[in-house]
Parts: sequence; C-alpha cells; structure tokens
Amino acid sequence: MELPLFLSIIGAGTGVIALIVSSIGTFLSDTRTRESNSVAIAAFDADIKAKEAEFIEKYSELIYRSSYGKEIIEACKQHKPILQNNGGSISERDLENFLNDLQHPFVLSSHGIVRVEVASSTFGWVIERIHDSPEILNYIQAVQTKYATKYWQILVDFKNNNGYK
Repeated sequence: MELPLFLSIIGAGTGVIALIVSSIGTFLSDTRTRESNSVAIAAFDADIKAKEAEFIEKYSELIYRSSYGKEIIEACKQHKPILQNNGGSISERDLENFLNDLQHPFVLSSHGIVRVEVASSTFGWVIERIHDSPEILNYIQAVQTKYATKYWQILVDFKNNNGYK
C-alpha cells in the first residue's frame, strides 16, 4: 500500500517540477522577448531618426536651397519687396510653392509623423521671418479670403502660439 502513496508523491512532485520548469522557461522566454523588444524598439527609434534626417534634408533643400526659397528668405530678412507686382522678383506661384513647402513639416508633425521639436527647431526661424514680412502675411490673408479657406494657417498660428504646439 505504501508503494502507490509513494508513486503519487513522485507524480505530484513531477507535476510541481514540471510547473517550475515551465515557469522558468516562461520567465526566460519573457526575458528574451523583453530583450528582443528592446532591440526592436531601439531599431525602430533609429529608423525614425534616420527618416527624420532624410526628411530634414529633403525639406531643407526645398526651403533653404531652392532659388525662390533663398530669395524669399533674404528679402524677408532685409525687409525688401518679395512679389513681382510689389517690386520684388518672386512670382505668386513661387511664393505659394515656398509656403506649401514650409507648411509640410508642421502638418506632418501635427499628425505625429515628424516630431514637433524637429520641425520647429529646423524651420521655425523661417516662419519668424515670414511674420516679419507684412507682404507675405497680407498675401496669405488675401488668399484665405479669396478662397474662403485656411491655406497656410498653420504658419500663421506658429507665431501666434509662440511656436508650434
């Protein structure tokens, strides 16, 4: 009679051992999962930073290095006329292209695609120069009124909000 009791104790012990081994395996698996998740998150963060760098390069090219971008920024800094019909050298189409290019980083950041800090620190000072130009602000207002829309409002709000929020 004692043999079956002994076997049942061994059986129960085996179950406990199996449970312990299973728990250790789960713990180790979870640890590996956490480690691989950490690696995946680090890779994801690195990918985001690489994409942001690519993004900055692309939009910097459009905003700072395009012929009309350079001229608009320079005219704003020197408080000179910008548009051809005001004595400047820029067509309305080029000004609109510039404003469209400039607003893209802030639209993307408002949707969480690019960090707000990246857009603001890279392009915020250009918006500040636009706000120094009544000619551009008047043009934005005239377009908004003519088409009953809020074209480029994000650029206007940038200054009004002391930066993009």
